[in-house]
Amino acid sequence: MSLASGNDLEMVASDGIKFHTCSELLQAASSVFAAMTRPPESGLPLTIHFTDSYLEASPTITLFLHLLSSQSNSSLPTPTVQSFTHYETLLLFLKKFRCDRALLEKLSRMMREWLEEGCISASRIIKAGCMMGDEALCKVAVQAGNERTWVGHSRSCSSPYPPGNKRQKFNFPGFKFDLHEDGIFGASISAMPYAFSRSLPDTHNFALLRATRNVVGPMVMLDQCDWDKVAEEFEKILSKVKRCEHCDFFKD
Repeated sequence: MSLASGNDLEMVASDGIKFHTCSELLQAASSVFAAMTRPPESGLPLTIHFTDSYLEASPTITLFLHLLSSQSNSSLPTPTVQSFTHYETLLLFLKKFRCDRALLEKLSRMMREWLEEGCISASRIIKAGCMMGDEALCKVAVQAGNERTWVGHSRSCSSPYPPGNKRQKFNFPGFKFDLHEDGIFGASISAMPYAFSRSLPDTHNFALLRATRNVVGPMVMLDQCDWDKVAEEFEKILSKVKRCEHCDFFKD
């Protein structure tokens, strides 16, 4: 697979799929790749063999090369609920090879667009924000509030919400609620699926729950909650928690 002109580098994914790209692009993306792509003394073509069957398979390499070579966000595939896991793997790949922060920032911008378009739920986006260390993206996910919290296998990349009624509840035939995989219909991001909640750092889980309580009050009426205020409170509490993880803040 070739994604750019002037390709002088072959990349072999862990599942055997070969890709060709420009070594200069790769070198600019990461000091790790720069060290891996020094011209061989033999004069043979440059080749990188990936071996990690989880992080370095062809779906991840494909997304990485799209991210690396694209001048705009539009050239990357819009994910579905099922395929978004490949983007989560891409984040781990970028961290492993210590890629330039600009690539993470580009991916963050795309995730904001996917959230706004209803392609990906807020709970998946806040998880991705945690993986990237992008607190601004986490805040955007919290702001989505009731609108895009739910995560389920039936959700497609096109917006599931009827025009003018983004908070309508789902009622799929034969649907069976799964605490591990599904959020609560029409509920806040604090009601995200357990599978996602357990993947968030304790600091972020605590900040989200405390922010919700602080804004809504002791009588939690989520349908009447101002999620912009919750997002602001989340950002403030998270900052305080991260500064004071070992102080008496948790006694409040």
